[in-house]
Amino acid sequence: MKNILFIFFLVCSISIYAESKFTFRGEIIDYDTKGSVIGAAINFYSEGIFVERMFSDKNGYFEFTTTKPIDVIEVKFIGKITIKIIEVDVYNEKINDFSFKVPLFETPFLLIGYEKKPTSSERRREKEKRKGVHLDCKNDNKALIKYSKKGDYQFVKFIDLINCEK
Repeated sequence: MKNILFIFFLVCSISIYAESKFTFRGEIIDYDTKGSVIGAAINFYSEGIFVERMFSDKNGYFEFTTTKPIDVIEVKFIGKITIKIIEVDVYNEKINDFSFKVPLFETPFLLIGYEKKPTSSERRREKEKRKGVHLDCKNDNKALIKYSKKGDYQFVKFIDLINCEK
């Protein structure tokens, strides 16, 4: 009898766990101007497999609800560096509704043509950015956005981003 009750509760808890809905709400902003980025592509991945693509609206906002365990959120826009939000582990959070802002940075030396080389101050500024950019948070939490050494993108941990109250 104990085994039957145990199996019953195990099956019930698994079905509840599998049916959990998670909502991701966000705003895509330009890091330098603080303005909204309209039409940014937001890609959601679950265990490395593409799940959904959506675009930010006229105010830079997006909203996505899913039952799948999203583990990476990727944000792309023309002329901006792709940002990957990593270590999205929603099952370890106490809430199912996540809100956050995603800052996008200009692609380094985008407007510099072949006839003009970057100045030393431009190179130094870009080198400093590659060390990582701390987001300005009202609370004492630190969200650090770093450049990937393997690809042409930036990354930030999900937990740091959702804990950074703007």
